[in-house]
Amino acid sequence: MRPTILAQATTACAILALAATAARADTIFLKNGDRITGKIVTADAGKVTITPDFDTSAKITIAQSDIATFASTTPVVLKLKDGTMLNQKIEQGAPGQVRTAAGGAITPQPVQLADVAKINLTYDNRPPAGSRQLTSQFLLGVGLSY
Repeated sequence: MRPTILAQATTACAILALAATAARADTIFLKNGDRITGKIVTADAGKVTITPDFDTSAKITIAQSDIATFASTTPVVLKLKDGTMLNQKIEQGAPGQVRTAAGGAITPQPVQLADVAKINLTYDNRPPAGSRQLTSQFLLGVGLSY
């Protein structure tokens, strides 16, 4: 009887661990109906890179034009083509859009994916040599890295 209780407890712990991982995952919804869960690493030059949940040592690069929308469970920095920077959780939006999530510094609003230039990039895509990366968050959700 003990092995059965131990097996059930182990299974329950594994399910809880998977549920916790899924709750923290970013999700990219592709135009073809597929979705990829993991952690969005960066987006630049029309390509989005995600570390998928199924293989955290891998990186998948997707053309931004193939993405319908995406969502994040933690704040991401979006740099828009007009220079605006948003640092907030992102919710799934209508195809071609995302929405800033409630509870952040700015009210929920749609953002066109075509207006997103970069995601989660630091100054010039890397901190200056010999410096520490400092991140400040200002009112209205503007994040700066320098």
